[in-house]
Amino acid sequence: MNLALACDLRLVSSKASFGQTFINIALHPDWGGTYFLPHLTNTAIALDLIWTGRVISAEQAFQIGIANKIIPHEQFRESVEAYAQDLAKRPKLVISKAKKGVYEAVRANLEALLTHEEICQAQCIRSKEAKEGMETFLRQRLLRKG
Repeated sequence: MNLALACDLRLVSSKASFGQTFINIALHPDWGGTYFLPHLTNTAIALDLIWTGRVISAEQAFQIGIANKIIPHEQFRESVEAYAQDLAKRPKLVISKAKKGVYEAVRANLEALLTHEEICQAQCIRSKEAKEGMETFLRQRLLRKG
């Protein structure tokens, strides 16, 4: 579970289950579980899962914010592959800068985050992908008006 919690996204099979079962063998959660779990859910949910060792279903994981998307088990491999291929086509600079900004938002104050966003936007707006994207947007807008 903790390896999954450390990932940026968690696309899960409908047959997936999650548990902080360390307590069942008198161990403490590892691999950042005590950091990631309360950040994805809340303190009370994190403590409940850690203290009870309860295993939850994919649906429960989705409801509390651990899973981003539940995919039917039979379609899991194809769906995840399609998702990854779609992301791979997106502007890499925007993906990396947005990821950094989102993670900094968890730790930073609003002023620091706005500064980060301003710097990243200035870098992205000069990219080939942004130029093409803005040209396409303007062309489509002109077509709708004309």
